[in-house]
Amino acid sequence: MRRNAHSTMFQYDQVRDGRLPNGESAVIAVVVGADQHPLVLQIANDPQVREIVRRYLGYAPPRLNIRLLWSFVTSVPDAERIAAAQTIDYHFDVQSYNFIYANYYLSDVDTRSGAHAMILASHRKKPLPWLLGSVRQGRDAVLERYGADSEVVIQGPAGFGFIQDASCYHKAIAPVDRERLMLQIRYY
Repeated sequence: MRRNAHSTMFQYDQVRDGRLPNGESAVIAVVVGADQHPLVLQIANDPQVREIVRRYLGYAPPRLNIRLLWSFVTSVPDAERIAAAQTIDYHFDVQSYNFIYANYYLSDVDTRSGAHAMILASHRKKPLPWLLGSVRQGRDAVLERYGADSEVVIQGPAGFGFIQDASCYHKAIAPVDRERLMLQIRYY
């Protein structure tokens, strides 16, 4: 079973054209119980990843949080995607100064199937108004501040992984052709 942003439980095969049988949109969903799966726990506790995380943070984080996320193809407007907690606009995670993510695509991902985008080095030197105001910024403002060449779109085949400091500006690109399945592990 899966849970969308409104905590509705449903099965994956109930989603048709980004909608549930009751007409409710299915934008993004968390797979219930994935954090207990032995293979997922093995991936989360991989010694190489743990060492990278330790070196980056400067300490070995004792806790982790695991989410397996579906991002569905749907024609809903951006406002509805945002209301459903799909982060399709550039933002940074405020509390991420003491945690880091390891992300793994479990489906093939490109710009049309929910790729992740990041702004290189944007975890440093944010303008004071941006730190004191909303964590969300428009793409144009972010690119003007950090340069168009700082935007990296992370694409890859199923099994591809990357580690992210979520205090940099980042976003999910809404899938338009194929849904995305991503394993996200937060170390803190």
